[in-house]
Amino acid sequence: MKHEKEFFLKIIAAVALIAVAALVYGTLAIQSADARLDTQGIILKSLNAGGSQQGQAQAELAEISTIIIQDSSKPELISLQPLVEQLKAIPGAEVVSEKSLEKDSAEAIELITKYNIDKLPAVLVQGETAKVETLAQNWSRLGSVEDDNTMVFRNVPPIYLELSTGNLRGEAKAIYIAVPDKNEVFLASLYKQILANAFGIQLVEEKTIDYNSSLGESMIAKYSLTALPTILLSGDLQAYTGFQEAWLQAGSVENDGNFIFRNLGLLQGLKYLDLNKGEVVEALAPVQG
Repeated sequence: MKHEKEFFLKIIAAVALIAVAALVYGTLAIQSADARLDTQGIILKSLNAGGSQQGQAQAELAEISTIIIQDSSKPELISLQPLVEQLKAIPGAEVVSEKSLEKDSAEAIELITKYNIDKLPAVLVQGETAKVETLAQNWSRLGSVEDDNTMVFRNVPPIYLELSTGNLRGEAKAIYIAVPDKNEVFLASLYKQILANAFGIQLVEEKTIDYNSSLGESMIAKYSLTALPTILLSGDLQAYTGFQEAWLQAGSVENDGNFIFRNLGLLQGLKYLDLNKGEVVEALAPVQG
C-alpha cells in the first residue's frame, strides 16, 4: 500500500498543475498520511469507485489484459506495477492476462511503433476496455484510447525514459543550506518531503551545507539569501508538470538554473532563521527575499 500511495501522488503531479498551496499542504500533511491520500489520491479513488458495475456477477466482468513495457537496465525508472495492481481492483473488470516486456524485445518494439510510445515504462490495457465504466470515464487523465480500444498510459511520472532522445527525464539534485546550531529551526531535509509529496520529485543526489561554513556563507552571499534553511534544486525539473509555475510563487529561478526556496512564510507554524533580523522567527506570512 505504501508504494501505491507514493505512485498515485506522482500521478497527480504529472497530470495536473499543482498550485503553490500544495507546497504548504505537503508540509502540514506530513503528520497525516491518510489526510494526504484523501486530498491527492483523486485518481486512485475514481478508478476504484463502486459505480453501477460493482454488483455484477463474475461471468459478466469485462475481460482486460495489461502489458508493461519497461527497461530493467535502468533501476531509476518509476515502477508502474502499482497501476496494474489498481487495475485489478476496478469494479466491473477482470484482468485475465498480465505481460511484462523489455523495450528491446520484438513484441515491445512492435507495440512502441504501433502506438507511438515515447515514455517508458508504459502500460497498455487491452480487451473489453470500453465496457469498464470507471476506465472509460477516467482514462483521459492518464493517457489515450486508441482506435482498437487499447488504452495507453502516457502521462508517466518521472523518472521515465524518453525514447526520442534516449534520456532519463526527471532526475533532480538538491543542496540544503542547514542551520544545525539552532535546535528550534526545522530540518532542511523537510524540503525533500515537500517536493516528493507535492510534485513527486525524485532526488538522485543530495548534499547538506552548514550555513556558517565558508561554502555556506559564500552561497548566502551569492544568492542574497535572507531566510534559512533553504534548498537549491537543480536538474531536469521541466519533466514535472506545473512545477516551475508553482515554484515561482515560492522562490526563484536563478541564472545558473538553480531553483531556490525563498518564501519561508509559506511554511506556517515552522521556525526559521531570519538573516536580516539575526534571529529565529516563526513563519506567519510570505517572506520576500
